[in-house]
Amino acid sequence: MVSWTLLFLLLVSFTRINILKITVLAGTFALAMAFAGNDLVNFIGVPLAGFEAFKTFIASGASDAGGLYMEALREPVDTPIYFLISAGLIMVLTLRFSKKARSVTATTIDLSRQSEGSERFASSSLARFIESRFDAEKLRDEVQGKHAFDLVRASVNLVVASILIAIGTLLKLPLSTTYVTFMVAMGTSLADGAWGRDSAVYRITGVLTVIGGWFFTAFIAFLASLLIASLIFVGKLPVILILIGLAIFILLRTHTFHRKKVEHEKKVKEEISLASFEALQSCDAEVINSIVRVARILNLTYTNFFKEKHKELKKLKKESKQLTKEIKQIREDIPDRLKKFNETDLISGHHYVQVVTYMKEISNSLLHIVLPAFNHLDNNHAFDKEPTEKLRDFNDRVSEFFNFVVNLLKKKDYVSLPELVNQRREIINLANEILISRIVILKKNKNGVKVSATYMEMLSETKNLLLDVVQLVKADLKLLDSATPVEESVGEEMLD
Repeated sequence: MVSWTLLFLLLVSFTRINILKITVLAGTFALAMAFAGNDLVNFIGVPLAGFEAFKTFIASGASDAGGLYMEALREPVDTPIYFLISAGLIMVLTLRFSKKARSVTATTIDLSRQSEGSERFASSSLARFIESRFDAEKLRDEVQGKHAFDLVRASVNLVVASILIAIGTLLKLPLSTTYVTFMVAMGTSLADGAWGRDSAVYRITGVLTVIGGWFFTAFIAFLASLLIASLIFVGKLPVILILIGLAIFILLRTHTFHRKKVEHEKKVKEEISLASFEALQSCDAEVINSIVRVARILNLTYTNFFKEKHKELKKLKKESKQLTKEIKQIREDIPDRLKKFNETDLISGHHYVQVVTYMKEISNSLLHIVLPAFNHLDNNHAFDKEPTEKLRDFNDRVSEFFNFVVNLLKKKDYVSLPELVNQRREIINLANEILISRIVILKKNKNGVKVSATYMEMLSETKNLLLDVVQLVKADLKLLDSATPVEESVGEEMLD
């Protein structure tokens, strides 16, 4: 220890070598060795025990494995070298190519980073209570650049985590290497003041979620092990084959889901990193894609509501929530995207904010159209016997309106804006007629209150949605117009 101290003192005094970089390098190897010493044992422990049990059964010559006692497993077991080499290669390849392993690392880094940005977790009441103890001015330690944290905190994270894992492994304590590393990173983040009032509420929620997830996972693993062991004991080989097939199915399905999620996040990050003009083109494509999805969900919502298809509406509710979540993510990324705009593109940045705002309002209106329809069927409410021809005609007119919107945006047909406004006015007038007719039905028959209230809520939100769609089209065209040369610009007067 004294020799290392003297060596580092000499390096600092007579050279320009940053000893923290040496510490980080040594800490990286130390943490890797600590992980290997613990995770390698956990990885090969179960298959090695099974292999030794199989060898014991073969050597005994017994015909019934159920009556054979595994006394041999009480003795120390010599691990074959090829077991260690094979397990090490599998772990190295997994760390290199597994996207799930990268997601775990990304969660730790995102929760411990000093810079602000898009947050992985929402806020919670407990996190908001704790967050009030943070002071933005005193605790913030802003770091320039793209690094999640500085060399001092990196050194502490690596060295402390490796020491704790090595001690726990030496004492044969059951521990999670990922959990230890995560909590060390969170502890240094708190001590270093990496969490300010703008980010603490989300980071604290993330920490509580991860910790709760670990405890919940342990409880689920206990129950799942009990259930699977009982099924295998009762069902024998047929149950084993079914469980193997189920495990393969779940593995493939989760892999596919995670791959799509990672690809979507990668696409979003690539769009954020685009230059200003490319960002505008990406935004225009996102607007058209969102309009197409909104039109489809809206049309199917009315159609399946008339046909009382509960399962289809449940799927549409899930899709509308996903769309709202994606647009919310775009809205949270506005500051990062605006940084890519040049000083001469400030007007474009203003229009970009308007576009995202209208997209958010449209997604909210769509969700408030789908939810009443789903809740009506989910609660098994009745439908009245009044004719729905006007509602079906209204749905068809709305579909035609969205087709017109998509063609207008694709062709950049500024001249057709007045026609779009006229179509919106006619559809809103039709919606008002239907609303009045529902009120007349209520006063006349005094029944069908639930279905009338559902129709009214859906129609009112549809009217708001149509108003926002026209404003979105105008804002998108203004956004593109602001990025074109002056001689090619159509002017604000045509877009107002």
